[in-house]
Amino acid sequence: MACRGKPQIWFWVAQGLTIARVVLVFGFVVLSPFPNLWPITTAIYLCAWLTDVFDGRVARAKGVVTHFGGALDIFGDRYFLVISCLYVGFRGVSLVPLAIIVVRELYSVAIRMVQLDGKGIMLHNRTLGGIVHILVAAGTVGFITSPRHVPLIWFFVPFYAIASFYLFYLPYSIYKSRKRILTSIISDLDKVS
Repeated sequence: MACRGKPQIWFWVAQGLTIARVVLVFGFVVLSPFPNLWPITTAIYLCAWLTDVFDGRVARAKGVVTHFGGALDIFGDRYFLVISCLYVGFRGVSLVPLAIIVVRELYSVAIRMVQLDGKGIMLHNRTLGGIVHILVAAGTVGFITSPRHVPLIWFFVPFYAIASFYLFYLPYSIYKSRKRILTSIISDLDKVS
């Protein structure tokens, strides 16, 4: 049965914020090669970041959390993060820490799709994800606002810090989730046997 009234409106508000993030990030991609437009590019990037902050909050606060909305949000989050990493990579951040960040993010997306008893098999920490996205956005904004010269070293630091953290956190999260991962693999093997 379809929901009617206000819940349906809030559902579309939350989805609209996520879709707006994807459109805004694409606008950032189009405008970022033009250094004279850095104020507009920065505003677009920050608006995209704000949609990331509010879409899930709106959905949870208004009780309109859905699998579709969650999947769309994960796509929007990862698209935003990958584009941010590509941008700073083009601007001079080493590809090694960026590759570590992207590998971990894509791995988390893939593993989130695996469910066991209706729950994901991997550790999930919304606070940690929020901190990572804030650090990536802060570092990226530093690069956007310095279009004609190398940004201050402080804007490089978030990417190296996140990558260093992920070098330890990814194996730790796999270790902590090992029983659920193994149970999922055994279940899958039983289905194909």
